[in-house]
Amino acid sequence: MYRVGGAPLTWQQRAMAAHLGGPAGNVTSHLTSAALAGLDVAPPPVPHLTVLRGRSTRWPGAVVHSARLPLADVTVPQGIPATAVRCTLIDCAAVLGPNRLQRLVDEAVHRRLVDLDRLPELWDLARRGAGRAGEVRLRAAVEPWAGPIRPGSPAEVRLRRQVVE
Repeated sequence: MYRVGGAPLTWQQRAMAAHLGGPAGNVTSHLTSAALAGLDVAPPPVPHLTVLRGRSTRWPGAVVHSARLPLADVTVPQGIPATAVRCTLIDCAAVLGPNRLQRLVDEAVHRRLVDLDRLPELWDLARRGAGRAGEVRLRAAVEPWAGPIRPGSPAEVRLRRQVVE
């Protein structure tokens, strides 16, 4: 793999290099995928990849996770294969604290990157993986958006959470 001399090193280059050099059938995931989707998160210093179960998870250029990856859950933002936003939220629920996860969910829902009418599928996906962590945090973050009267903005959701507390 080559990079043009003098070109500044970016996190997108590191993510693409990890994808191209990583185990076969991988896609970027977790916070790397969230950053590629344009969500307001800082990309991690080391890219995260997800590979199909049963494939090697050894790759020094990335943090590698193992999961089932249906083609419907793969997208290509900025030219780099990544998990779909709904899968990214599930992945991030396991690694982010409740406040950061809430901000991430609020932005994804407000920008209509996640279809709330398909929430039951989101919960099924969250339960699918063995040892899948973060479902409780994800449910709490999505709950204000799931009612019969949907908020119009993340600020409205934050106000609702403060009133409830």
